[in-house]
Amino acid sequence: MGGGPLVTKLLTMEESITVISASKEEVVKYVLDELNAIENDLPATRPSGENGRILKAAALTIKGRLLMSEKKWADAAVAYKAIIDLNVHQIDSLYAELFDGKNEESREIIFSRKYLAGEIGNATQLNYRPNVDGGWHGTNPFQSLVNAYLCIDGKSIEESSLYDPLHPVVKDGVNYRDPRLLYTIFYPGISTIRGQVYHGHPDSTDVVGDVFTYDVGMTGYCLQKYVDNTYTGDVYDSGIDIPIVRYAEVLLSYLESKINAGSAVDQNLLDLTINAVRSRAAVQMPAVTESDPTKLMEILKRERRVELAWEGLRYWDLNRWGEANEKLNNQPQYGIYLTDDPVNYNRFLVGPDGHYFVINLKYRSTDLPWPIPQDELDINTSMSQKDNWE
Repeated sequence: MGGGPLVTKLLTMEESITVISASKEEVVKYVLDELNAIENDLPATRPSGENGRILKAAALTIKGRLLMSEKKWADAAVAYKAIIDLNVHQIDSLYAELFDGKNEESREIIFSRKYLAGEIGNATQLNYRPNVDGGWHGTNPFQSLVNAYLCIDGKSIEESSLYDPLHPVVKDGVNYRDPRLLYTIFYPGISTIRGQVYHGHPDSTDVVGDVFTYDVGMTGYCLQKYVDNTYTGDVYDSGIDIPIVRYAEVLLSYLESKINAGSAVDQNLLDLTINAVRSRAAVQMPAVTESDPTKLMEILKRERRVELAWEGLRYWDLNRWGEANEKLNNQPQYGIYLTDDPVNYNRFLVGPDGHYFVINLKYRSTDLPWPIPQDELDINTSMSQKDNWE
């Protein structure tokens, strides 16, 4: 993203219109210096009454994220290992409850955005929940995310003998996919909310016309993560917290940093990191044993995608891996399955496999610098616009 104005002190009115841009290197150094300065001042734990106040691990995680983005892998590994060595945080046995307000003081949650109904509430229970329960269905997972969840034998849907395209999640009453799929996404005909079955197919709603609309969202899928299926309060004023940093991210980031730093990978490292995440009681996916760095990175990338889905890290992961252009630019994205005869189906646009066509993604590369807003340039004539911004 390049550099930008770096303000390190309280400015007078006169000083505020003479600020000039700092380089990216100067900004990175300043942030790291600040994180290093506060690291030892923050406590590793706090009493229950102070839940939500900053912990040492939160600063270390942000430090690790920045070091990873700068490809300083050995330093990032040190930051994440410091969190592990605190012996404070742990992977929770539960998963869905980390996001629906039922387990807000879990030791897995390192930092969260705090809310209190009636005082500082949020509208997540309105925005995210499906229309069938009075929500706005505002978040719509793509089919590519649904497909990323493995089968319970640890194999992809392309490889597993368990996978049945006619019953892609549940067969004979048994869920044979990674449990995090249904913890994360309302799946049509399977997921329920307050006793009502979620339906994402347009034929099961009042939708008319040639596009998906309000009732079924933009893809036919709806976000389950962050939705409390038993919530009966004011959907405009929920007190449910939103996790920002979890210990699962720390462990997966530590493994990625160790791999890219060229460290040897053994079963102890795998069990400490990715297998600790996969083995939580509510998930229980098979352990990873792959130690080849190239193959392991592909496993790790998928694990980050499904474990951390909709937690704000996917875009930055793709950029860090150099895959954003491949995965996001001019890539068609699809929703739910609509027909087994896509050639003759004409109610909605569908792809060659019969899934609803949603959009062609357009990607803005982070290799190009972010511009300085024009109104700031109008106020501060000491600052000039960056070159080659988009």
